[in-house]
Amino acid sequence: MFKKENEIIKMTSELFNKLSEKQEVLDSKVRELKGIDSDQWLEDLQINHIISLRGEVGEFINEARDLWKYWKDKEPELDKLIDEAVDIIHFIHLLLNKNEIDNFTYLNAINQRIEHYRNLTVRGQNQTTFKQVPRDYRKYLNEMYNVESIEGLINCYAILLVVLAHYNFKLEDIEKAYDKKNDENHKRQESGTY
Repeated sequence: MFKKENEIIKMTSELFNKLSEKQEVLDSKVRELKGIDSDQWLEDLQINHIISLRGEVGEFINEARDLWKYWKDKEPELDKLIDEAVDIIHFIHLLLNKNEIDNFTYLNAINQRIEHYRNLTVRGQNQTTFKQVPRDYRKYLNEMYNVESIEGLINCYAILLVVLAHYNFKLEDIEKAYDKKNDENHKRQESGTY
């Protein structure tokens, strides 16, 4: 049974700016607590951040198992899926904040890529039954790992939002889950339990 067509998620400037600002506050706290200087943060730790993001992408893809694990019948756990999604968002904003590109430019690029990926996942109609064939996300889930450039980060973000829309998440769900995880991350830093 195919899912009905879900609403597209478009990132708003208000939410994008909020996420960027909250991420910078958290990252500033981490830099201060860990004694990380600007050069280390911007250069030496870049590979650490990319590896971390790829790890989170892998966890998210694993939770989106119904999109590619044809051998399993178990439905995804939506609470875990959104948790993994906000981990990705944390690291994407961390990496985007390191660059001197304005948020408006990122936002426009992400929203354009959302349209692009959403259209590419449509497989059309089965010509014999005239039923819509389900969207195919596999190639784009794999593309989420390509995060070494600004374009790769933008693509990863857009694909993430397209997949979240597939599961009927809304921007409000993403914001709420992000806020919760961000608060947990601050508490972990303060208590030294990271």
